[in-house]
Amino acid sequence: METLKMENYENTKEKKSQVLCLTPMKELLLKTVSLSGKLKEEIVRVKPSFPWSAPNEYLSVLNSSGEVLFVVESLDKLDDSQREAVEYSLRQAGFVFKITKVLKIDEEFELRLWKVQTLQGLRSFQTSFESWPRRMPDGSFLVEDVSGDLYRLDNKVEIASGVHSALAALID
Repeated sequence: METLKMENYENTKEKKSQVLCLTPMKELLLKTVSLSGKLKEEIVRVKPSFPWSAPNEYLSVLNSSGEVLFVVESLDKLDDSQREAVEYSLRQAGFVFKITKVLKIDEEFELRLWKVQTLQGLRSFQTSFESWPRRMPDGSFLVEDVSGDLYRLDNKVEIASGVHSALAALID
């Protein structure tokens, strides 16, 4: 297994080998082996520095205290097993529903009621009147519902008849 190439934030002069993998409980595990052969294992999490403009680049690997241990420059620089482990961890941490069709948007009591089809199935959610879809660098829109769940609308989304004007008012 290849070792990671990363920018190391620890104050140490000892070189080491580090590998990311998943535990049986599907947690991201960092295995560090020092030159002296000492093995250290710790559960870590990965946070993208630029989640929308460069989601696979400059990924901070954080310990349980939230301290940055190192930065993975690009997922492409990891071997297959490490890349799969990091991608799984990212999907679990930053899950976003991808909307494939907007079926209905109604307004009621200072809320917008959405009915959409996503890759994960049919969903209904609410957004407040003060909450507007955010335009992302790639031209898509991000919608956050009242519970904090995220939904992504791209330019290929299908829009049911009668919904165009309601959606256009939100994203124009």
